[in-house]
Amino acid sequence: MSHLVENNNSSEKRWELVNFCEFDKYAVKSYCAIHNVDESLNLGDITKIDEHNISQFNMICGGSPCQDFSVAGKQKGSVWTCKDCGHEYNPLTVHWSERDKCPKCGSNNINKTRSSLLVEYLRVIRANKPNFGIYENVKNIVGKQFKDTTFKLFTDELEEYGYNVYWKVLNAKNYGIPQNRERVYLIFIKKELDNGKFKYPEPFDNGMRLKDILENEVDEKFYISEDKVQKILNSNFMQEKLRIQDIDSSCSCLLARDYKDPKCIPTNNSDANYPMRIGNIYGEQFGTGYAGNVWDKNGISPTITTCTGGGRQPHISEVIDDKIAIRQATKKGYIECGIGGVADLSYPESKTRRGRVQENGNICPTITATETGVCRIESTIRIRKLTPKECFRLMGFSDDNFKAAESMVSNSQLYKQAGNSIVVDVLYYIFVELYKAMPYLFENLKLSSFFSGIGAFEIALNRLYESINSGNFIKPQVD
Repeated sequence: MSHLVENNNSSEKRWELVNFCEFDKYAVKSYCAIHNVDESLNLGDITKIDEHNISQFNMICGGSPCQDFSVAGKQKGSVWTCKDCGHEYNPLTVHWSERDKCPKCGSNNINKTRSSLLVEYLRVIRANKPNFGIYENVKNIVGKQFKDTTFKLFTDELEEYGYNVYWKVLNAKNYGIPQNRERVYLIFIKKELDNGKFKYPEPFDNGMRLKDILENEVDEKFYISEDKVQKILNSNFMQEKLRIQDIDSSCSCLLARDYKDPKCIPTNNSDANYPMRIGNIYGEQFGTGYAGNVWDKNGISPTITTCTGGGRQPHISEVIDDKIAIRQATKKGYIECGIGGVADLSYPESKTRRGRVQENGNICPTITATETGVCRIESTIRIRKLTPKECFRLMGFSDDNFKAAESMVSNSQLYKQAGNSIVVDVLYYIFVELYKAMPYLFENLKLSSFFSGIGAFEIALNRLYESINSGNFIKPQVD
């Protein structure tokens, strides 16, 4: 067996970043700050790059923008449209030598979706033939709509290039990060180098929960105003509390759109000395008066009146085991979330959403690049947003990584970058298993990183080499 390091006390990472490709100028700033590299390494618009002029590399990592495959996106997939004749086609169904021409009229005037950048990914692989690579995207790319079309064509083309292909859906909550984030992780290895021993990492629970990543002191600007708190409290079924995250569980999936309204957590205020209205049993159209209103038993009673009919007598919430009901597209019409839990409140009026609460709020719903409302219920009255630093932690980035990015971009961009990124810990455990199976793949590694946002692959590789140097691959435990 070959060895990556000769001295276990060495901290040398022993890999080189050849180039990276990122089209978001703010992500480029954060990437360069986090990884201490110059912007000159960025290839820029990959569609304008000659793949034969790229510096030689033996590993490629990355993904492609997920909006066209995501359930929350437009789901256009990799469809291209001819601007001259209007013909739509999947470029993967056309041989790569004819791909940039409309199959119907032969025009080169083609409108390409963002997610069709996976075609550019293939173009670079075809020209440079790296030893192996890893690709990540949303779970829906292997869903009913895309699995037997775009995804199969993608993997078939990789096999045609001479690679063995492996893929699996992994959830971040099973690999040490308290976020419910399911993603497809695809590995491809040159057939002549593959010994067939690679297995995806087994899931585990290290005890990490959302509360373990929260900051001890948070600026007041992250707290929701009183009127917004009351809107949440007054919502039927408390559906807006789906934005609130359970600190004893995992966070909902982070999204890039969280910059508009970041996920929230509650603060403890169980001894509230005032009435706390939860909702109305007749519906919110009955307003905030007495008729039909339900009050939280942790607060005080509203004024008792003569109760002359009309449902004016006070109602209290019978919260079973400190749980609240969140509207969801199930037979019951709601799902229970524990106080202190995490829930997705992105679409408070929706009757079709599912998965808003994971394991009673103990696991965070998936963080995405565009979602607005994953929140934590700290209490029944005081609510704050998850901070950008907490979102970075939920993606596996260190506080030093965050500090570097924070110095370059606004909070809005930091929220986007967290939601657009990849969970470092999942990548790390994949790399560990790949290294254990085929350590020779990591000798003199030269990396090309494509569409990976702020560089989760690179952080995971650094962790891998630190583990190799120390000989310690033990999963971290929570004290």
